[in-house]
Amino acid sequence: MQNLTDGSHLRKLETSHAVINIVPPREIWDSIQSHRTLFTREARCGPHITFVDPFIAPEDMSEAIRILQEVLKEFPPFTIRFERFSKFVHSKNHCTLFLDPICDPPNALQDLQQTVLKAFPQCDGQIRRGQYVPHLSIGSFPSKADLEQKQRELEQSWVPIEFQLKEIYVLQRNGSDPFQVAAAVPLGGNGVTSPPHFGIGSPGSPGTPQENDPIGRTLLLLNMPKNSDDQKLLHVFTSQNMKPIAHEMLRNPNGGLRTCGLIEFETLEEARIAERVDLSSLPNAYILPIYKMAFPGTVGDCCSLLAVQQRNRS
Repeated sequence: MQNLTDGSHLRKLETSHAVINIVPPREIWDSIQSHRTLFTREARCGPHITFVDPFIAPEDMSEAIRILQEVLKEFPPFTIRFERFSKFVHSKNHCTLFLDPICDPPNALQDLQQTVLKAFPQCDGQIRRGQYVPHLSIGSFPSKADLEQKQRELEQSWVPIEFQLKEIYVLQRNGSDPFQVAAAVPLGGNGVTSPPHFGIGSPGSPGTPQENDPIGRTLLLLNMPKNSDDQKLLHVFTSQNMKPIAHEMLRNPNGGLRTCGLIEFETLEEARIAERVDLSSLPNAYILPIYKMAFPGTVGDCCSLLAVQQRNRS
């Protein structure tokens, strides 16, 4: 008889192109991500706690998600609170500042991870290197002194935030692009469900009250040529008689342009048409609606380097 909770036979990826992350809802991103945007380069996910990395290969992902849904049926939701900062000192020239999650009940994240790894023992990359330390990275710093200066600044103004962890996210990515949501897997088996924070059924997706909000009218153009900029991003759409109302290439903390950009349209209908834009001049590029992504947000929000810098100057 088949064991419905055994995923040990599924192929694990050797790279971080499929992971399971703990991702807080977008509503509480701002106070965290506005700092991450200034100190985290090549971000592929919004604020998150790395949980299982790497996870299962694409050809086995459907079965892996089914097994996850089964094993998490009896694991209840719990609260995560962020109120204190800590650090990793990797070397003299490499330090990481992070938020230290406080769980209620205590050790709930470690217990949840053990539940998942019991089903997928081959995906033990996070514990193979030593004890699992749950953390939400704020950014990397070139010295301990630089990190501690930023830590003092944050601690003076930080207002604790918390959320209920009701689902974990299976994420996948192409190359160095941001993560797409493969599945939101709910915790708890009481039959009570609520819409996920990201992915199909989340705010902004078709049929939700927010589908006409910016989150529902914004697209992400990915895997653009390395010499792309804001004008080239806009031209992809205006050259085909489309009229975006806002656009922005993603940027690293040093101002360097990444190979993906956001496009917002005035109406949901325009955005849906733009999803089918002709990309033959950009043979490797592709488009996804932002509600399917774990990063970024909408144009000019806390994931935008230019917006965060402008906010800090004002």
